[in-house]
Amino acid sequence: MIELNPIYGGPGIHKSKTVSPYEVLKRIMDEMPNATGGQTFRPFADAMKNDPEMLDACLEYCHTNFRSSIEGLMRRRKKPRSTPEEEKATKEKVAVAIEAVKKTLILDHFMPNGKRLRDCTFGYIGKIGGQFQSLSKMGKPEQIIGKKLSNKQVAAAMRGATKC
Repeated sequence: MIELNPIYGGPGIHKSKTVSPYEVLKRIMDEMPNATGGQTFRPFADAMKNDPEMLDACLEYCHTNFRSSIEGLMRRRKKPRSTPEEEKATKEKVAVAIEAVKKTLILDHFMPNGKRLRDCTFGYIGKIGGQFQSLSKMGKPEQIIGKKLSNKQVAAAMRGATKC
């Protein structure tokens, strides 16, 4: 026997009517356990046609589902589309944000030791590894990065490094 829970899965027409198309289909599926949807449709349709109250319950269920679907489509369509001017303004804002990120000083980033990159030695950066390996080779291990390299030089070295 097929165990279906009528509480879940859409409008509960079967709970509000004295007849239940849900129960009819469940019974048909129990009687024809290997049948496809196409094979169970005809017996179900015949049962609905032969009982006006059952047909009414079925139509109410269809109406509720169709109406819900149409209302959902209408809500989604009401959402206004961006105008070309709005899209252009958004692109300009994004470009400004990207430029601000590019201007962020790499030398001011805090490292695991709590110091800013500018105050770390090339030796320390070499121990971190990863993208910092190429940067560590640009000076002597005891030299301070910020005293030897500019932010532009560090940024170029970091861009040229392979990611780990």
